[in-house]
Amino acid sequence: MNITNVVFKQEIDDTMLEHILTLRETRLGLAQKMLENLSNTAHQLTARGLQTDPIDMNELKIELIDRVATMRERLDHPDFIYEDEIAMYSDMLVDGAPRD
Repeated sequence: MNITNVVFKQEIDDTMLEHILTLRETRLGLAQKMLENLSNTAHQLTARGLQTDPIDMNELKIELIDRVATMRERLDHPDFIYEDEIAMYSDMLVDGAPRD
């Protein structure tokens, strides 16, 4: 199955948009902190059972660099909102904690 991006215009409540932009800033900060403390990040992933296989530090570094770049790109374009952001925001409203 192929994944296709669907783009459409939708009015978003100003408060929701503001919260999503704040969430982006928070996610960027966390990704940067994880990248700066790579060995601690790897340790925490293992300690919390989120990673069971041996961690390839280079792959982890590349993944975090990509995540930082993605968040910066999204912050540069506040007029684009992504499905994962809406899902995370909705989960936080309902459960108080994001999924994944």
